[in-house]
Amino acid sequence: MPTRTVAAPASYLASGTWPTGKLVNDAPPGAVVAQHVARRLKAELEGQKITNRDLGRRANIAHTTIGRALSGETYLDVPALAAIEQALGLQLWPDREKVDEVGTNLPPKR
Repeated sequence: MPTRTVAAPASYLASGTWPTGKLVNDAPPGAVVAQHVARRLKAELEGQKITNRDLGRRANIAHTTIGRALSGETYLDVPALAAIEQALGLQLWPDREKVDEVGTNLPPKR
């Protein structure tokens, strides 16, 4: 099975800076979700005055992984996202409605 190459989420910025900038209209759903997660994570870290290192220790993942996700260089994988959500005690993954609000081309709801 061929591997799929995916561009970094921040590469879909139309204007502004990651994670608050505007994405291109045809940004894939994964980039939209990554931006939502990064925005939420950044706000939570700032609100709780937690560093990437602190969160990395709590979640048992590399602080560099957190930093790269916050800067839009990479996507968090499911185990890392789950560990971060558990460490912070909140949901970072957006509800479907939140993703739809930005106008991405998601398949119709069933």
